[in-house]
Amino acid sequence: MTSRQAELVEMDGPLEAIESIIERGWTDGLPVIPPTVERVDAMLASVEQDPADVVGRLPERRRAVVLEKLAINAVMAGCRPAYFPVVVAAVEAISDPAFGLHGTSASTAGAAPLVIVHGPIATRLGMNHGTSLFGPGNRANATIGRAVTLIQRNCFGAIPGSLDRAIVGHAGKLSFCVAESEQESPWESLGVARGLATGESGVTVFAGEASRQIHNETGRSPEEILATYAAAIADPTNMGAPGGEYVVVIVPEHREYLARAGWTRRQVQEFVFERATVRPEDFERAGKEWRFGDEPRRVPASPDAVLVLAAGGEGGGKGAVVPPWMGRTQAVTRPIVETG
Repeated sequence: MTSRQAELVEMDGPLEAIESIIERGWTDGLPVIPPTVERVDAMLASVEQDPADVVGRLPERRRAVVLEKLAINAVMAGCRPAYFPVVVAAVEAISDPAFGLHGTSASTAGAAPLVIVHGPIATRLGMNHGTSLFGPGNRANATIGRAVTLIQRNCFGAIPGSLDRAIVGHAGKLSFCVAESEQESPWESLGVARGLATGESGVTVFAGEASRQIHNETGRSPEEILATYAAAIADPTNMGAPGGEYVVVIVPEHREYLARAGWTRRQVQEFVFERATVRPEDFERAGKEWRFGDEPRRVPASPDAVLVLAAGGEGGGKGAVVPPWMGRTQAVTRPIVETG
């Protein structure tokens, strides 16, 4: 590791460093781990790249972020070095033009990058794919997601009230990161469905609203269960207009009924696509203007736009849907490159 760019700032001690970082506006409002040279070096040692390598660009803001800056923010977020390859892959993914980082981070709609981790690395890091999936309590989930949002802030300029113009936002703008229940799923993983090799680790990033919990503990057939997920997608209060992607988090109880009926991932996607339909009168009841012609519209852009994620805890039929940012954005999947 040769090329270093970050300025070294001397501090009196760790508490003083934390307060100084907060005063300088480099944090999300929560305390951070001071990014000492030793901690940053340990983070950088987990990947085989030069600290000066450019990992992501945001042309609309004339911004480029180098690996060293990612490492600094990952330290501040509380990541362990073993988490850093996931952070790097996630930043590569949100920098893909298809993701639309400028729009998703500047919009008044308040989307956040949901990071979904696939493959063996999620198990090695002890990531949560089960109970309280979007909740607190797991260091890897919390700090990887936080590192990505700190990088948005400190490296790409997504500062609330400045380039981040979210009117209300949501808690995922602090951290929004989950793993997938690959071993417990009746289907191939979402990562493999999106192009990763079997057994390959990777991330999918998705610009999303807050997750919306759904509830169906009486349905037993695939049609009954999936109709509930489809209804959440077709809710006219969602920000996303017809034509976007949706993450559908199918929990163990619902997956069991679907597996018993022999339903494939593709059948789930096709049913939800067909059923998630919104009509002019739905918008009228919600007090919103309908601008999509005279006919009903399917909300997902296609069956492939239904991103089926096996995840969540045991104990009930309570799943979730993550609606998209209302602008032009696509989920992006990238492999994770580890040392060795």
